[in-house]
This record gives sequence, C-alpha cells and structure tokens, in this order.
Amino acid sequence: MHLSALDRSALAQIPFRFAEAWNSKDVEAVFADYAQDADFVNVFGAWWHGKERFVKEHADRFATVFARNVIAFTETSIRELPPNAAVVHGVWTLVGNQTPAGDPAPDRTGILIFVAERREDRWLVVASQNTDIQS
Repeated sequence: MHLSALDRSALAQIPFRFAEAWNSKDVEAVFADYAQDADFVNVFGAWWHGKERFVKEHADRFATVFARNVIAFTETSIRELPPNAAVVHGVWTLVGNQTPAGDPAPDRTGILIFVAERREDRWLVVASQNTDIQS
C-alpha cells in the first residue's frame, strides 16, 4: 500500500491537532487521535499503557506544570510502514513552562513520534514517544 494524498494529509494533521488541543488545555482532544490500546512514553521515560492512563497523567499536569505553556510543531515528516502503518515525527517547541511550585521554567524543544495504524476508515496513533532535545 502506498499512502494516498488523502492519507498523507490525514497523517500530517495529527501533530497539529495535538498542538491545538494542547494549547486549549483540552486533554481529551489532545489524545483524540490515539487508539484506546495505545502506548505513550514521556520525556522522562515513563511508559504508559492505554489511552485512559496518559489522558489522566496529562490532565494532572495541565492543572500544574503545563497550565500556561504553549506547544508548536515546527517540522514534521511522514514515513510509510507497509501495509497499514506510518510514522510521523514532529519537532516541537514548548514555551511558558513552570515548575510544580508555579515558578517560570526554561523553554523546551523536543521530538514527538506518532506511530499510526490505519484501522477501518481512519488513522489512529498506537504508540508515541516524546523526547526532549538536549542542547
């Protein structure tokens, strides 16, 4: 299977929908493109199984350390994994960070990888890994 233009467009929108929802602090929408059985590895190496778990983990953080930050994807790429999967890489910047105590924290950059699988009529993220870029 080769990715159609429609598939590429759908896959390319995953990071941007993620960012739009993140910036609105809508944790359910942040993970709307994720399958229920997806896995997520955060920047600290915590490996969360199941969408419900990482929605909960991020909801807690949106109330504290992520309360005022804004994420933007500055670069993306798509790589097909035949027959029904693709990897989407997204380079992000995160500004407006704060510590758990509410003090300002440094801006961050990183790479978020979305592994998407075509299930029925849509692409769903089945695995994701987030990594801070160390300068």
